[in-house]
Amino acid sequence: MNPSSGITSTANIRKRKSEAEDTDTDSNTPQAKDPTKQSQESPSAGRRKQKGKEKRQRVKLGRRKPDQVAQQPTRLFSAPPGQDSFCGRLIMRARSDAYKFATSIYTTPDQCTRVFWADGSYSEDGAGAAVVYRPEAREREWAHRGYAVSGLHKSRELELFAIGAALKVAVLEADTTPCSSASSQQSPPSSPSSQASSSTLERSSTTAVTVFTDCKRCLDLLGSWPNPTGAGSLLSTTVHLVKQVVRLSQQLRNMGVQVEIH
Repeated sequence: MNPSSGITSTANIRKRKSEAEDTDTDSNTPQAKDPTKQSQESPSAGRRKQKGKEKRQRVKLGRRKPDQVAQQPTRLFSAPPGQDSFCGRLIMRARSDAYKFATSIYTTPDQCTRVFWADGSYSEDGAGAAVVYRPEAREREWAHRGYAVSGLHKSRELELFAIGAALKVAVLEADTTPCSSASSQQSPPSSPSSQASSSTLERSSTTAVTVFTDCKRCLDLLGSWPNPTGAGSLLSTTVHLVKQVVRLSQQLRNMGVQVEIH
């Protein structure tokens, strides 16, 4: 056996053992982060963190009750004065406020106010509209009128048709029986025109008509008529329906009836 070879083997073993210990020591030693690499990863990580925060906020907001969610304030606007304009008030409330107002409309029924619920719908199978109302404010019986409509192919047109149908029913339902509450609240007329309007009001038991619709676009269109945005792109059927609603509102105004559409 060669002594030199034994010494060499022992030296190699000791060298490998020392290298292994050095490697373990290096692995346990905290490594300094590369600032260049860190700066490259930070924007991406920040975006992911921000997206996660926004997602959690959306989920939290979706679990809140409707009246806790920030909503647009009530919009009250009237069409510009003129013979071609809508006569009455157009009121667009926030969702929660609209719900509260609609559900409380019969809490204190007024014999001189008629309330109508109008809706229209279109599908490939057909189109239709309906009007629902109580003939007498203090009664719980409902009356309804349904319409099978042809020639209209837009949801907004069907909604306008329904509003017009409600106003037409209001004209037909308005009778000539004196309304005591309306007569007692009248003030002396100051001009011949107001005197004529006052005498007409005394002969009608209906002094106010409220129509509920779920179409905000109809309110926007009526409120800007006769100069709506994008007037050139409106269909002739849409123009005809708007003019019909305007004419009926003017007819009710001449009867001494105030019209509101919500």
